Amino acid sequence: MQLLMLLVWAWVLFGVVESDDPLAGKLGSEVLLKPNAVTSPITSITWKQGPNLAVQWDGTAIQSYRQFKNRSSLDVESGILTIRNLVLSDSNNYTPEINNVLQKEIVLKVYRPVPKPTITVQKTPGEYCELTCDGDITDAEPVTYSWTKNKAALLETERNIIQKLKECSSTYTCTMTNPVSTMESGPVTPVPSDKWPIGLGVGLGLIGLVFVLIIIHKGLTGVWFYQKDSMFWKADFWKKSPDQPGNAERKEETVGMAKDNN
Repeated sequence: MQLLMLLVWAWVLFGVVESDDPLAGKLGSEVLLKPNAVTSPITSITWKQGPNLAVQWDGTAIQSYRQFKNRSSLDVESGILTIRNLVLSDSNNYTPEINNVLQKEIVLKVYRPVPKPTITVQKTPGEYCELTCDGDITDAEPVTYSWTKNKAALLETERNIIQKLKECSSTYTCTMTNPVSTMESGPVTPVPSDKWPIGLGVGLGLIGLVFVLIIIHKGLTGVWFYQKDSMFWKADFWKKSPDQPGNAERKEETVGMAKDNN
């Protein structure tokens, strides 16, 4: 019982408590490590990374150690430690000691920002599609994935795949999110590979019909459609004109042959 009371008093006096959720830091950015506020004037500050000294102030000069040289600053009035140009190895436990009183540790976790994702479409058996939200998430995890369909929220999941998707003609986007960043893909409409969109099929059909009509007109009239003076809905548009290119030459040849015979 006495041992238990001693532990409780130690917890109250020294503030040695379990740390909160990790503090998220973005790779290349900066982070502020904030100790608990103290009521008395601050006369000394020590910050440790794990068991090792990081930054120390004895009331006269600030001393930075190891990787914290030229990348950190210490506010001696509040005890706040700022770390700039964060690197992955800065992820660790940090413990402040102010006026020789140990405070609770702060857990720092540095993440890479998520990349701009891309959506990969795969046709599955039947009339289904499978969408995958792709991107390199090395050192960026944990990552969550959210999807939209026709700009409306669809679902949020820890997996990057949507399976057995039946509405393949809708437009989808995916978004990657981690504790320090969010990025959205471009829109994708995953039409199955064995089907043509209705609009595209109609458009290709009309283009083909126009091409066939142009060839037929050329065969009937001997000239291209833009060489005709009449419109396509008139009968003479589809007939040879007496004065159309080629007819005049043939007429002159016929007259010349007649004169020669005479």
